[in-house]
Amino acid sequence: MRRRFRDNKGNIVIALLLIMFLTFLGLSLLGFSIFHTWIRSARTQRITETDRMHRELIYYLHALREKIFSQDLRSFPDPAADYFNKDYFPDTTVGACAGSGDNILIKNSFTTLVFPKEFYTKTRIIDRINVSSSKNNYSINAEVFIDMASGQIPLTFFPFFPGKPGEAPGNVENLDGGSPVMALNGVEVEFNVSEFLLNCLEVQGTALTWAAMREKFGFEVSDAPIPEGIHLLVGDSQVKCIFIQGDVESLVFSTVDNIQKILVSKGGVAHEYHYKPGENYFIDRDNLTEEPWLFKERLVVNGNIWSLEQEGDAAFIETAHITLFASGTVVIRSDLATTTKNLNLQKIMSTGLTLVCASGTLFDREDLKPGIRVEPPEGKNETYIEASILTDGKLTNDSPKLEISGSIYSKDLENRGVIRFRHVDAGSDWGAFFRTLDFKYIYHFHINAVEEIEETP
Repeated sequence: MRRRFRDNKGNIVIALLLIMFLTFLGLSLLGFSIFHTWIRSARTQRITETDRMHRELIYYLHALREKIFSQDLRSFPDPAADYFNKDYFPDTTVGACAGSGDNILIKNSFTTLVFPKEFYTKTRIIDRINVSSSKNNYSINAEVFIDMASGQIPLTFFPFFPGKPGEAPGNVENLDGGSPVMALNGVEVEFNVSEFLLNCLEVQGTALTWAAMREKFGFEVSDAPIPEGIHLLVGDSQVKCIFIQGDVESLVFSTVDNIQKILVSKGGVAHEYHYKPGENYFIDRDNLTEEPWLFKERLVVNGNIWSLEQEGDAAFIETAHITLFASGTVVIRSDLATTTKNLNLQKIMSTGLTLVCASGTLFDREDLKPGIRVEPPEGKNETYIEASILTDGKLTNDSPKLEISGSIYSKDLENRGVIRFRHVDAGSDWGAFFRTLDFKYIYHFHINAVEEIEETP
């Protein structure tokens, strides 16, 4: 009996210990479950709040971009200091009702970098944006670059600048997604054709005269115009300019290997020139001569060009920087593209052609009407042009779809299709002659970085 009692007593102790262990284990699991639920809830709340902060930042960046591009900066002497500050971009509270302690706070902090150019200044405004929330120990920092040009800005700096005052033209799309088409009233522009031609033809003096040009090209000095035809201005082992007096039936650009080709048809006769940009290599196929001359890639036409086109897959090799001036009408009848080393034909670094079409004080034929027409052959619905275009006349687009990589400035625009453009810097710098007067322009808005930062207590 005594032995059985001791066995029962031992079983009771074991049972009690087992019950205590199971109770402890259950309480531990319950505590762990409560703790895990709390962590999961806190993590979910942080993720939800951080997501809300990101959404508010996106909304704010859209509104910020619209506000900046809609502002006429000409009313500010120094926009970098007078506009980009706390007065115009104060700290902003968004989200819940004010005073609830549940708000998201957005702050701006501006710094500037200045890059002086010859006639104008580039300024980069760096906006460091901080987004914080009272419900979160995380904040979001964003860095935005706002690029501005001010001063006498070259007209090729603008992607699309119709000089005619009024609203922006319709059926025009900016493929860069940057600033919209320029549509500003009261923008003063310097379109100095005379000085441009003096520089292009390397004629000394302040006024371009036939006497000066005849002397330059080796003719008897008089006030009579230069004879009809094609004339090469050669000196110091350079072909400084190809000058064409009179209308041109067609001007065709093409390439072969690393050679740039120019074919001029005038008076029923074809004239062909080959050269390598930047090298002492020039061939005049008319005279069957090959000379160690450097061609400065300037063509001046005192007349109309009734057909400007390319032959083959490309008009220009990648290193070409041609300047073409015409005092009359230029009709573009095909694509004008540049060969690139990239097989995907990504964005070119600079344009192979700067096309200037304007009237001058010397070239004053009454039958000439400066202007540019894009007139593709029947059945061709898309035209692709890589060029910087400047005209103090009208740009007329007859192509159903016209895509331009480069820039456009025109006094007037007649668009019978859709124009899509992306800005590419001009290969030839003529900003000293074709530019705005004192002007300020935001040309780029770029979100450089966005990052989450954990705030330490």
